[in-house]
Amino acid sequence: MWTPGWTERGPACLRVAEGGAVLATVPLDRAGFACALGGADGRTLFTLAADWRMADGFEDNLERLLTGPETGQVCTARAPAAHAGHP
Repeated sequence: MWTPGWTERGPACLRVAEGGAVLATVPLDRAGFACALGGADGRTLFTLAADWRMADGFEDNLERLLTGPETGQVCTARAPAAHAGHP
């Protein structure tokens, strides 16, 4: 499965195996909030990301994201493996 997370280098989208082993990472320049595979061959990794500041509180981040400059992105990357089955 793919999930947003953090590595020693910063935010990333992580491919995690059953049991918790990290199989792959796709670095991001801002915090990821959702990851999904799609595209014609099921190997396009889509990630929703925005400027979330870990040092700031939850309410401060929400206030900044709702009233400040727009920082949201839909990022894409080539996944090392295609999706399996149907959602």
